[in-house]
Amino acid sequence: VYNSGTSYDNMFAFDPSNSGRFVVVYNDGGNSFYGTAIAGLISGTTLTFGTPVVFNAAQVNGVSIDFDPNTAGKFCVVYMDEGNSNAGAAIIGTMSGTSLSFGTEVVFQANSRSAKVAFDPNNANKLVIVYRDWAAGGYGNAIVGTVSGTSVSFATKVVFATQNINFLGLAFDPSTTNKLVISYIDITNLNYGRAIVGTISGTGLSFGSKEYFNLGETTYTDVAFDPSNANKCVIVFKDSANSNYGTARVGTVSGTGISFGSEVVFNAGDSTYTSVSFDPNRANKCIIAYRDTGNSGDATVIEGTVSGTAISFGSEAVVNSGASDIGEIHFDPNVSGKFLVTYQDYGNSEYGTAIVGNISNALTTGSDYYVQSD
Repeated sequence: VYNSGTSYDNMFAFDPSNSGRFVVVYNDGGNSFYGTAIAGLISGTTLTFGTPVVFNAAQVNGVSIDFDPNTAGKFCVVYMDEGNSNAGAAIIGTMSGTSLSFGTEVVFQANSRSAKVAFDPNNANKLVIVYRDWAAGGYGNAIVGTVSGTSVSFATKVVFATQNINFLGLAFDPSTTNKLVISYIDITNLNYGRAIVGTISGTGLSFGSKEYFNLGETTYTDVAFDPSNANKCVIVFKDSANSNYGTARVGTVSGTGISFGSEVVFNAGDSTYTSVSFDPNRANKCIIAYRDTGNSGDATVIEGTVSGTAISFGSEAVVNSGASDIGEIHFDPNVSGKFLVTYQDYGNSEYGTAIVGNISNALTTGSDYYVQSD
């Protein structure tokens, strides 16, 4: 099992080219907070894991990962490297079976925070990183990366928000070439929730106007596109201006702009560490995972159905009965209705933990498994 330390972040991504295979990245509190990765495999409702691999032998924070859907086994990890003056860094990884190997770290920004990475599904070897430029007032920056083998190179950064921001979300529209959406909170403007549409052209980025999705204090944003419905995404967040309720809005992208349907509460309780994912095999269906602080901090999931600019929800299902910080939730792109949730289990020495779930007529979840084993 995981050693006597804790497991922070617990972010993961599926390899779309290899059914059931994924990689979890985390900050290993049991090993000097080193950046660590582990390969996993889902078979039915059973999880198995390979051997943990350190990708950065120094303390890391704000870890994020994504696979290139156009290159089997290739992924990128981004993080803040505290062993390198808090630089924003990226590293390319390769998964072969349950084995992982890494290239050389590349710094994309001196002194950055809260980075997120996503590959462009319609442009092989191209990715985007969004982050806070800590050296420039926490402004929102974005940068295009090009992967070649086990290395990544970067173009010139683009500022998309000249305000202090936080709680970034990032997603590409798989149905619309080179189009992405960033969600974030605008600390400078009363912590309101905002979103912006970006467009990739070669190694350049351009952005439309910033739009508010919540005119009240906001935290824990995330965004995901519906792969079966072009230009439609869902943004989830904790609405601190409304009793900290978990809330969602459907966004519609048109050109370089985005508009929103009505706010819908998915959990009438304090909801933190929100994460959202669409099922690529079931039209208009998504799942939201969150820490239900209003219910003992249980790790919880709920299914949403998008119709036009509206979203409705089924009944929630508890993933773990006890305080749990959600890492992420993602659907297996190759198996309809199957998803994985990662979380930090405070009821079990803060171990990094993963659990498989299925949607049929109702949400079900299998047994949980430790993310790392010694």
